[in-house]
Amino acid sequence: MPLSTRSNRCPSLAKRPLRHRLTVVSLAIAAGCQGLGRDGGARQVVEVALPEPHERYGPRAEAPVSVVEFGSHSCSLCRRFAIEQFPVLDSLFFQSGRARYRYVDVPPDPDAAILGGVVECLSGAVGGFVPARLMVYSRPGSDSDALIEAVAGRLGMDGRVLRACADSVASSPRASKERLAARALEVPGTPTFLVGEVTSDGRLVGWPTVGLAPLDTLRRQIEEAEALVLVLRARDP
Repeated sequence: MPLSTRSNRCPSLAKRPLRHRLTVVSLAIAAGCQGLGRDGGARQVVEVALPEPHERYGPRAEAPVSVVEFGSHSCSLCRRFAIEQFPVLDSLFFQSGRARYRYVDVPPDPDAAILGGVVECLSGAVGGFVPARLMVYSRPGSDSDALIEAVAGRLGMDGRVLRACADSVASSPRASKERLAARALEVPGTPTFLVGEVTSDGRLVGWPTVGLAPLDTLRRQIEEAEALVLVLRARDP
């Protein structure tokens, strides 16, 4: 299923501040809204209203570009991204503040939603979202009950408390808003990445990459978006 939120036409420019209109136009041109991508295929600009920020990885609110991963903790390709590609992008872009990373949980089933809740609940105990999700990904294929038992034993935690926390996160209003955001964008699978700029009204405008793209592709898209946004900010500070 193709991404459909404004995927068949350029983003609307109505009721936007001038700088953001220019940003949308520039991203549209760069993303191939009126042309072709580097691979010869059309690259469509999309626009989506993101849920309120949840700092799963670093603040970096001032970063010119946002990279949003729509993922799941039961997804094998998401696991590969987290282990193989994220550390490189983290070093190049996220830690330095060149780009801001955000994760939106899109669980395909209730058990995957609980795994997402486990990651949230472990974050405070193990030093943040990144080590927490790596702990979950270290046991690929585990269902939530088996994973909670293993992780709780390893950390000396009460498994019942961890399960209750994970259930609470999985059913929280924020989790529901994240699933609605993914549904509005018609995310066809995980991982899906959206690279662009967050506008003043809290919408992210940019282009999507569906599936686990080569690292060079993601890096190039971030660099292109960064260059566009910085040029526009210099013109209209």
